Amino acid sequence: MARPKKHRRISCDPNSYYFKPAGVSLNHLEEIILEGDELEAIRLSDLMNLSQEEAALQMNISRPTFGRIVNKARAKIADGIINGKAIKISDELSSELKEKLQFSCPNCGLKLRIKKRRQLSHCPKCSE
Repeated sequence: MARPKKHRRISCDPNSYYFKPAGVSLNHLEEIILEGDELEAIRLSDLMNLSQEEAALQMNISRPTFGRIVNKARAKIADGIINGKAIKISDELSSELKEKLQFSCPNCGLKLRIKKRRQLSHCPKCSE
């Protein structure tokens, strides 16, 4: 029996959750799902240019686990680009990120799920 999955720290908040080849309708596309930890691994290694050791520390996982995650993510992205498949970023967000993506008005108590962290500065209900 496999060990339970260790909690992975994920801070990535992408602007888009879906990518597909232009000019092809969705019902004709095969879909690849990029998990949250895979996206975070790509962000840390390829966008932020961290070493695998540094990135593994950021995600709270071992370096070999990080290596497996980033290799799997790169293979999925390459498959999507080369073979013309849609790439969907999993919307299973970490609890930390879910908290950041929640607007809560201290005045009227309104709670809303938002797409970007600084999307709302004033409450749409009471304008506070």
